[in-house]
Amino acid sequence: NVRFDFELRESPGAVEAEAGIRLELERVIEFRDANGDGAFQSSDDVHEEFDAGDLALVSLTSGPTSSGGIEGLEVTATYNFTDRPGSGLALRVTAFGNVTTFQGLPQRPVDVKLDLVLTDFLEEGDTLPAIELKVAAEAPRGPNITAGDVAFTSGNLTGVFSWKDVADVDGVERPVRTTAVRLPDEVEGGEVEAVLSLTFAYARGANVTHDPTFGFDLATVATVVSFLGHWGFYALGAVLAAVVFASLALARRGRKAKGQ
Repeated sequence: NVRFDFELRESPGAVEAEAGIRLELERVIEFRDANGDGAFQSSDDVHEEFDAGDLALVSLTSGPTSSGGIEGLEVTATYNFTDRPGSGLALRVTAFGNVTTFQGLPQRPVDVKLDLVLTDFLEEGDTLPAIELKVAAEAPRGPNITAGDVAFTSGNLTGVFSWKDVADVDGVERPVRTTAVRLPDEVEGGEVEAVLSLTFAYARGANVTHDPTFGFDLATVATVVSFLGHWGFYALGAVLAAVVFASLALARRGRKAKGQ
């Protein structure tokens, strides 16, 4: 159940979340790019696809990290594909207790850095790899989609999932081609959520690392200052990372990998 639930709460003991954003792994895909645009489309030839049930958890690590003197938490879940023992997928999340810079990007207490790491995945000589995620949040007006992020606005809080337009492929920065598809709304915890399917397609390579970030944009600078002085809003982000990953080993469901 490779899923991330990131919520902002007024206090650690609060029952209701002020806002939240949910990410789920849908598929890891090996495909042939029919039109040569580098992106994954429904018309492309899927050589094989894998969902969360096709992954075997190999290791789960959690420990402190720091950047610019700011302490944080880093959690990594590493998997093998059950039908491809030599192939691997790692999900690494990092959160910090104050504003800092991490891997060259601004990192705030209301953000979680997510690294997608795919190794030795491709089986054929003419295919590309892709990772499909489902992104959902309560958003009465639906998501706002741009070339580099998707935003869900509820009240004065906006949940944002953003990504770099390049990935590290065998040590070289290569373009990432993104496909976004709006899905029907879902009900989660009694609330109606807007849902989006995002697929990142990568250049060919043995080692692919891509680093999206999900978190919250705040309405005003004053609100940012208030959040930074209120542990109830941001400490939960780092704790959730550990809790969510710890639950991955409990129950996984899925289907057999399909070959064409």
